Amino acid sequence: MSSKLGLLTICLWCLIVPNVLSQNFQIIYGQKSYTQLEPGNVNILISTPHDGQLQPATITTRTNDVLGNLVGDTNTGLIARAIRDELQRLFLVNKNVVARPYLVANNLVRAKMDPNRNSSECCYNYAGEDSGLAFNDYHQTFIQGKFGSYMASNSYKLGLIVDVHGQAHPEGWIEVGYIIDPSNFPNPVLSEKLASRSSLNHLRQYSSQSLETLVRGSKYSFGDIVTQKFGYKITPSPSYPNPFNTKYYNGGPITQMYTSDQFKSFKLAGFQMELPQALRFGSNSTLTTIGQNLASCIYDYYWLHSFDAKI
Repeated sequence: MSSKLGLLTICLWCLIVPNVLSQNFQIIYGQKSYTQLEPGNVNILISTPHDGQLQPATITTRTNDVLGNLVGDTNTGLIARAIRDELQRLFLVNKNVVARPYLVANNLVRAKMDPNRNSSECCYNYAGEDSGLAFNDYHQTFIQGKFGSYMASNSYKLGLIVDVHGQAHPEGWIEVGYIIDPSNFPNPVLSEKLASRSSLNHLRQYSSQSLETLVRGSKYSFGDIVTQKFGYKITPSPSYPNPFNTKYYNGGPITQMYTSDQFKSFKLAGFQMELPQALRFGSNSTLTTIGQNLASCIYDYYWLHSFDAKI
């Protein structure tokens, strides 16, 4: 009898949960659907700027980029959503709360508009074409407006931002960017002077751990969590502490801007996460599993560093 009751409970839960989770989480589209915000109700923002597919003829194609990157980051959108969905599941299973991270996405190909650039570099004609409007939707309407308003009204000490990217560097590792110049990594200990300009600036202010420990130390760094749980090759971490003299990406304008002191109504800490090709190509189920694994690490990182704390 008890087993039948348990099965009935599970079946009812399966019917109830999708309806609960769909409430107030309707996708908000930017102008002409060039960007979109998938709203949430927890202090986590996932950004996916480089996996759009739209190529409208009305927006001039960029042929030059300040870093020479005009190609999209294939499958990062799928992985980012798998991360979001698994985080939501983990909150529900472990904390019995419906907590859905925010997700912002660029639907334009990177050659049309790149949100991970400043306004003078993102588009061919920022002021005269729809690409500028799309850029503003991504940043001003969605991140600063919708997510920023949520943060300001819910009294969190900190929010967590994860900016999801892809790369094809020969090392084949996950690159975690903290806005720290790679020339600092050969040093045995990272200087605390780097903290204020790093993407962990606000976390460091609340943490008893050193910047060195937060970036590549045992237990407390995201790199070590990933290594210990799933064995992925990742830098910086205790296993791969020094990405200097490689093509390592240390974080772009999205990570830099939103973890800085620029916005007084909310504070964020986090990182840019650059996934290698080996983790971005495969079947949808394989990529979903990779996203779920990364979400498990982000979930642990969230609680380890008390991102749930409120003022």
